[in-house]
Amino acid sequence: MRVGIAGLGSVAFGLHIPAVVSSAPHLILVGGADEEPSARQRFHQATGLRAYENAEHLMHAAAPDLLIVATPPSTHVENVVCGLNNAAHVLCEKPLALGVGQASALHAVAEANGLQLAVNVHFRYQPALRALAQRVSTGRAGRPLLTQATQLTTEPPENAASGWRRELRNRSMLEGGIHVFDYVLFLHGCAPVSVFAAQSDGRLGKDDTDAISVTSIVFRDGSLANVVINRRFAAGTRYLEVRTDTENECLELSIGGRAAVRVGKERGAKAGLHLEFAAGGIAYASKGLRRTVLGRNPRCASLVATKRLLEEVAANISFGVEVGCSARSVLPALTVIEAAYESARTGRTVKLGGNETALHGDAGSAEGVV
Repeated sequence: MRVGIAGLGSVAFGLHIPAVVSSAPHLILVGGADEEPSARQRFHQATGLRAYENAEHLMHAAAPDLLIVATPPSTHVENVVCGLNNAAHVLCEKPLALGVGQASALHAVAEANGLQLAVNVHFRYQPALRALAQRVSTGRAGRPLLTQATQLTTEPPENAASGWRRELRNRSMLEGGIHVFDYVLFLHGCAPVSVFAAQSDGRLGKDDTDAISVTSIVFRDGSLANVVINRRFAAGTRYLEVRTDTENECLELSIGGRAAVRVGKERGAKAGLHLEFAAGGIAYASKGLRRTVLGRNPRCASLVATKRLLEEVAANISFGVEVGCSARSVLPALTVIEAAYESARTGRTVKLGGNETALHGDAGSAEGVV
């Protein structure tokens, strides 16, 4: 399968280019596109391939079967449409679009053209997160009752290194936060029915960012989730911490590296020495005094997950089966985020239709056809 990449920034070089190159001969990189001459030169030097000024030129000159869109979010729609209109399947970086309406329209265009439109929601494919989700989807943990997820980072929105991230300074939930919402909904596998949220800039007299937010979600089966994001965290970054209380056990997840030693006896813990280590994160299940490690992330978890997702997308395209990370599967997360901003603005709970895609066993399943 011939692959082209539109947007040759840090995500392309850190994730997509190595993922495609390491998947040869099943995937063959045929070209790139970026409006910046320096990015095009870097791509040529790294790959020996030509880079074009925009996606349209890339599509016409290199004719990729799959277009990866890794441009800033504000340009996702035009680049996705470009790929679809040129008969290419598309894998888009998150967020697919800046609103549910745009994302739904893109999904409709892909369906009308008989093409696959996927999104790089790679958290679903990281080993530790995947293992925890499988504990739920297989029924071993029982139904989720309450999930508490936190994302704590030290980079305030107004100081973001990337220009497009600064542009989203009052839409942080659509930037890194979208991974958290997508994974929480993926974990519950049930449609959300209501959302209540509060947001704050965190600085006295300032209100131009949503650096701090708390969002509560009610699902159709009565389960609950609470998502806390703090971009003004004073300690070290904790990119994702999750605790899900299920009918049978407690599931916990820490992403971004974890090392801990406990000696002695604590309430609810066994006596003796307990060591935990995972360079990129760890997931485990607890019941009573027993704790079972479910999975660990490597240091390069995002790359490993992106490669796995990309290979699944290519395989599902070959089989003509909707990909697990389809545009349709990310609509619930975008719906919840949009409702959270509305709730924070009005101070009211936002009711949803309750018909949003249930993820487990549907297009959101990370298993796919491989």
